[in-house]
Amino acid sequence: MLVNLTAMGLELGFDLSRDDVRPYFLWSEELSLGELRAILAGEQGEYLRWVYSGRVLREARMQDVWAFFTPGWVSENWERLAPYLGRKREFWLHCLTVWKRHGRIA
Repeated sequence: MLVNLTAMGLELGFDLSRDDVRPYFLWSEELSLGELRAILAGEQGEYLRWVYSGRVLREARMQDVWAFFTPGWVSENWERLAPYLGRKREFWLHCLTVWKRHGRIA
């Protein structure tokens, strides 16, 4: 599903399998999903990797976060991610605590 916001010059995509659309959770960025994937892979530098990883965790719906990360990855990288999570930091900390308590992550 695409939403065309031509007055703003933005085309938002909700289909996270398409690298040629702007992900809905980065509505204010001139960034395609393919470019985001390159950033998350560290191809654009470590600083941008953590900034945009935090952005995904802050802005994407929880079910969409898993298109990019696993709970184990979030746990393993928590110290790097935490400064970029803003208002969602406590939410993700709670999730990690529950997942650890139930043996879903180490």
